[in-house]
Amino acid sequence: MKSLFSVLSLGLYFMLIGCSSTEQESTIKTDEGQVKTEMQESKDYPKALDYIFKAHGGMDLWNSMQTLSYDMEKPEYTEHQVVDLKSRKVRIEQDKFTLGFNGEEVWVQAKDTNSYNGDARFYHNLYFYFFAMPFVLGDDGIEYEETEPLKIDGHSYPGVKITYKDGVGDSSKDNYFLYYNPTTYQAEWLGYTVTYFDGKPSQEIHYLNFTDWKKSDGVLLPETLTWYNIDSKTGEKTSRGAMGFKNVTLSSEMKSDVFYENTKM
Repeated sequence: MKSLFSVLSLGLYFMLIGCSSTEQESTIKTDEGQVKTEMQESKDYPKALDYIFKAHGGMDLWNSMQTLSYDMEKPEYTEHQVVDLKSRKVRIEQDKFTLGFNGEEVWVQAKDTNSYNGDARFYHNLYFYFFAMPFVLGDDGIEYEETEPLKIDGHSYPGVKITYKDGVGDSSKDNYFLYYNPTTYQAEWLGYTVTYFDGKPSQEIHYLNFTDWKKSDGVLLPETLTWYNIDSKTGEKTSRGAMGFKNVTLSSEMKSDVFYENTKM
């Protein structure tokens, strides 16, 4: 967690930026008081999202990186994932299978016929997208709007709703709701819908909580993602499980195209 001095300094920084802008501000009431966030679009993003990016290291730093790798700690094994941040090519390795995306198609190398029975295309970028929040919300083809705050555990978290233009990605009807700390602008919660399997808009929102933040090469990324069911009326939450991320590396170096290919075809 940030020290009180850091939190106050960051809050003052955002306040000064907001005061220097000629754009109209909107005021969001939270349990901690009133927080002014400029939700009108800046050059590329809504101001609140721009502040969130900056609190996590900044889009300039993120965009200077080419490759992200990390280990996901599952109960039975550890899974290693490597992602090309520009092309979104992926290579995933674990005990039972190797899975990849070469920029055009998803492939699987399974050790036996029972090693993988999931939907490889759905899975290949699933955890990367959660782990790389909020930066993946800077992708092309995304539209933003303010959303109602998430009230939970006696706190109120302002939010940004993210939707996609038709045809963007495999699930353009998905919605995301990024909720952030109104003082530090760090991401706290993510709400999301899943439309991949039937392509129909969904009102069922799943939630995950970002915790144990750690800097990797100057970029703030979570060490733990915890999924919850949240009662929309009471705000009561029930844990559905967690995923830990270790050995995180960011690099400005690019892997070869062959690295992401199925070389055993």
